[in-house]
Amino acid sequence: MTTFAKLSTTEPKEGKLGMKFVNLTDDNGPHCFKVESPKIIFEPSVYNGTGEEERKNIVMAITEEAAKEIEELENWTRIRVGVTPEKWNSCVKRVNGPQLKAKINMSGQRQCEFAGHNGAKVAPTYLRGRSATAAILVRGVYMQRNAAGLMIDVVALRYGEVEKDGQESYLQMVM
Repeated sequence: MTTFAKLSTTEPKEGKLGMKFVNLTDDNGPHCFKVESPKIIFEPSVYNGTGEEERKNIVMAITEEAAKEIEELENWTRIRVGVTPEKWNSCVKRVNGPQLKAKINMSGQRQCEFAGHNGAKVAPTYLRGRSATAAILVRGVYMQRNAAGLMIDVVALRYGEVEKDGQESYLQMVM
């Protein structure tokens, strides 16, 4: 059972267009955790994007144990900031096994720190289909009128070799 005694939240801060933000910290500052992923399921991308965006979505398969720990953190945080379960958007998705949806900065000022199996320190051409260990930073909670959830970023990613060519179809990856 995960303990949250060292975690704390700030008062909500007003953002743009009525959005509010709450920081989540522990004794060392922003809360971080590590996730071992057997496979990156979605290549980092942006809906209706050009492919040139710095900040992208990433989806990783995770273990059931990791999913439960993240869901416990989400539940504790949701209760702490006073959000109803109906409004909460979990970063853990359960489609053909537990998956973690996060953001990753592929370039720019807050670029993810990459480490390849071959010693490379740059993002590979393809991430989908690779095994990975990710350092996850919980930036806090976003709260909108109809939705809320954790803001999580992959801040460091150690990736393995590509399985096949890294371009297999979604159905091939989950079966």
